[in-house]
Amino acid sequence: MQRAPVHERSGIASVTIAVNVSPIQLGRKEFIDELIATTRRYGLSPDRLELEITETVAMEEHQHANNMLSILKSEGFTIAIDDFGTGYSSLTKLRSFEAATLKIDPSFIADLGESSQSDMIVEMIIQLGERMNMRVLAEGVETEQQAEWLRSRKCILAQGYLYARPEPFEQFLARLQNSSVKTV
Repeated sequence: MQRAPVHERSGIASVTIAVNVSPIQLGRKEFIDELIATTRRYGLSPDRLELEITETVAMEEHQHANNMLSILKSEGFTIAIDDFGTGYSSLTKLRSFEAATLKIDPSFIADLGESSQSDMIVEMIIQLGERMNMRVLAEGVETEQQAEWLRSRKCILAQGYLYARPEPFEQFLARLQNSSVKTV
């Protein structure tokens, strides 16, 4: 029997959960069936689960992994390219990959406003994502100055210690229940 989604049972708004996927997982033929079964068991809609793969995995020539990601996208899961800017990007592959999100590596965020090279790289990634109709998320945002710098350049998605530190699920759920965002 399928359980009601956590957000419905808890009275909180539906959230997207990002999950790192390893190359080993992508290499397992059972991975897709297991992932779909898990989302059904917990009442999680695939579009609420964003599968993060590193830029290196996304850009390498692993036909099996690319096929797996295509199947996952067709099942409704979204794909994010994690640590963008640190690997060996190919714009041709990026174009054909059709990821929903580019996640800017925290190494570029750490010295925003202090390094003209980092500033320029982050601006270019934001513009690239925007022009390719992708969400752009900055990882490793730790200061309000970094957040403001990003907002001023239309990068409104961010994660990092400025917003929250890692915490047990129960604490996270309590924080969501106490937030102003509720289900309708």
